[in-house]
Amino acid sequence: EREYRAQDETALSKLSYTDLPKDDIEAVYLACDTQDAFSVLGRFALTKNNEVYLIDINRPRYMWLDEDERRVINQENRRNGKAPEKTVLDYLDEEVCGMRPLMCLIDRQGHRQEEVSNFSRMRKNIIMYSGTSLKYDSFKPSENVPKMFLFNEKTFRSELIFKLYFDKAHLLRLPKNLSEDDIAEITCIQPDKEKR
Repeated sequence: EREYRAQDETALSKLSYTDLPKDDIEAVYLACDTQDAFSVLGRFALTKNNEVYLIDINRPRYMWLDEDERRVINQENRRNGKAPEKTVLDYLDEEVCGMRPLMCLIDRQGHRQEEVSNFSRMRKNIIMYSGTSLKYDSFKPSENVPKMFLFNEKTFRSELIFKLYFDKAHLLRLPKNLSEDDIAEITCIQPDKEKR
């Protein structure tokens, strides 16, 4: 559990946007972080000016379902007054901003590694990543695991913090309708007050 704090929402309000510049969007992609019982899935838009907009955050329980699994789960959902189940694969197939996502980046480190590997084999545009401490590169393809990239975790965390809090020209743009859970999730990555 991450704690929601009103001051975090105030700090993030400078990054908010009202409308996506739909005419300027060049690509849409997904970024997925697996947890034990669900995945945190962000849908992002990249504009012609290299601005990154978070479209929304979703928390699908499943990466994919076969027809029988989906039928059983949706019957249960109907009985409980819930919407039909939507998987990570469904989001990859769904148009947003008038286009289908170019790719899905999915975290393979930690939670459900075998399931993530199996999921990545389903489509060419499902790419795995893993944070690590590379010495010389910001990122590189894994030599041992197909379709996986290794990222220098400290470098990318620093860049994310910079884009969230300091870079006025290339901010990560967030929607105004973020939930308390989403705000708590994003603001758990804070600048180190001891360093510049």
